[in-house]
Amino acid sequence: YCLGILDAMLVRAKKEKVDALFLCGDLFHTKNDYLHNNKFRESVIEKLNKCTDLFQIYYIPGNHEDHGGDFDSMKAFDWKQIEFMSKAKICILEKDGETIEIAGIPHSRNYAGLFQGWKPSPKITKLRLALAHGAIPGFDFLGDEEPAGILTTTMFDRLEVDAVFLGHIHKSLEREIEERKYYYSGSLRPLRSTETGPRSFNIISISADTI
Repeated sequence: YCLGILDAMLVRAKKEKVDALFLCGDLFHTKNDYLHNNKFRESVIEKLNKCTDLFQIYYIPGNHEDHGGDFDSMKAFDWKQIEFMSKAKICILEKDGETIEIAGIPHSRNYAGLFQGWKPSPKITKLRLALAHGAIPGFDFLGDEEPAGILTTTMFDRLEVDAVFLGHIHKSLEREIEERKYYYSGSLRPLRSTETGPRSFNIISISADTI
């Protein structure tokens, strides 16, 4: 079932001829899926890497992969060409002469502590995007998502980001708060029988200074 979801996402990404794929957490359902199920983990990594000659892939772990806030066990695996972010960092996306900064923020049970201890570099491009995973107060849930770290919109102010792409909520949401857009892609297929409504993922057009 999980590999089928991944296949559907990659097929659509190829069809749309995207330049980058943002995976904002919960690629694996539990820590056992990547720690102990070697065949499944390697299948996921192989499927993703077969696409890296077509588009860049950025992946931050979410609350389903979280087992104590330490993602070093995941980092130890060979992700090959995938930009796997086990810790908060800023990296560069370059395409056709344009450069965009990507601020990757893996799931944390204590985002206040994470942001307090992280000193990101000053913004050097016209656009800086954030990839994050968690719950933002005021955003609607389906009602039965597992607990996740709490993010606030003010946390992104010091990052100087222009848009935030998020994982965790199982339905698609888009909000604009103080001229910054927040995108929850939702889940491509229902995780539970109680989940209803359309399934989706986001396809975003980005230039050097517009989204």
